[in-house]
Amino acid sequence: SAIPVLPAIVALLAALVFGAPIFTVLGALALALFWQDALPLASVALSHYQITVNPSLPALPLFTLAGLVFARTGAAKRLGAVFVALFGGGATGTVVASAVLCSAFTAFTGGSGVTILALGGLLLPLLRNADFPEQRGISLVTSASALGVLLAPSVPLIMYAIIARVPINTMFLAGLLPAAIMVCFLLVFGGYLKRQGPGINPPMTKSAAAPAHPGLPAALWAAKWEILAPFVAIGALVSGLATPTESAAIAAAYAILTQVLAHRELGWRKLGGALSDCTQIIGGVMLILGMALGLTNYLIDAGIPDAAITWVQGVIPNKWVFLLVLNLFLFAAGALMEIFAALVVLVPLLLPVALSYGIDPVHFGIIFLANMELGFLCPPAGMNIYFASAMFDKPVRYVAVAVLPALLAIFLGSMAIALLPATATWLPTLLLGDIPK
Repeated sequence: SAIPVLPAIVALLAALVFGAPIFTVLGALALALFWQDALPLASVALSHYQITVNPSLPALPLFTLAGLVFARTGAAKRLGAVFVALFGGGATGTVVASAVLCSAFTAFTGGSGVTILALGGLLLPLLRNADFPEQRGISLVTSASALGVLLAPSVPLIMYAIIARVPINTMFLAGLLPAAIMVCFLLVFGGYLKRQGPGINPPMTKSAAAPAHPGLPAALWAAKWEILAPFVAIGALVSGLATPTESAAIAAAYAILTQVLAHRELGWRKLGGALSDCTQIIGGVMLILGMALGLTNYLIDAGIPDAAITWVQGVIPNKWVFLLVLNLFLFAAGALMEIFAALVVLVPLLLPVALSYGIDPVHFGIIFLANMELGFLCPPAGMNIYFASAMFDKPVRYVAVAVLPALLAIFLGSMAIALLPATATWLPTLLLGDIPK
């Protein structure tokens, strides 16, 4: 028999507020809705099966494993030396190097929290040594670690391509220019390039001081295997020589072999730890995706996307107003929903509406992911705040206040990308020809 769905929704929202895992709330809501309409509950289980038979699915754990292997070895330190040498060791150079390194590292590790844990202890002493305020240094590392979502081979970027049925190599190219724009907006509008007077930080002990870094040629040579990794991983895919899964397998094998043979830093224990972390990350993602997809299938069967198109077009007069409202909505959604749940639940609902306004699906995907980066910095779903609080031994409130300027900067960057479609479509069109409409 049917059950009243409104009390069930209220109870589930209360459970979410009190800390229930997001996948349990999504799954229970899907079951309640199917039960209310006397539809087979097996539809939720079938949603999990839909994911497992997707041919691009193995790319997710393989790319994540490659990034975690680099995170567990000295790759972060070697890359940090390259970026600091490349941009200069002064305050401005160190700030730019930190922002670029954090965003690039997040793209490979698959999680901005991993980047904070892997690079925080390396970059904060460098920033302090350059007379950069400690709170702003924590803010920079925390916020810049969220920006790798737009860079290949980030897991959310691949997930959007799978959900929206857009070629993965197209999304990889589409994210490059917007990612650079987001880093620039963060640095400029976040105020991180503002010069500080000397002596703003208390003296550091010798053990806490930032280590000296080699010159650029020496740093490039030491990090040559890590620098080549994106070209090996992404080059085969973009060139068409490998499928997404084959490219991910190449990336994982390359990461393991270079860290075992070239640097001799990856033993069985570290490799086992990387495999364990990868299993936990992807396992959690799969649980969320399966439950969220079950809910999405119900909403689609109920005709919610079509109803949304009719309603939105009656309320919002043109494309540009829609883009503004879309950014505001996604900003709020990112603060309340985990990114993978937002992808599976919201993309099937919002993409048809965006298409009805003539917005390219590739451009929409970049807008969506750029706004989701804000969600990493907003409680209660902003996990970067909690990771940074634990990493730097600071109260959550301290970190939340520190990232406020970054929130405004990233939102302005998202709006710029939304209002300039060419930022997402120019490079794929140039290199691949026409992109899907």
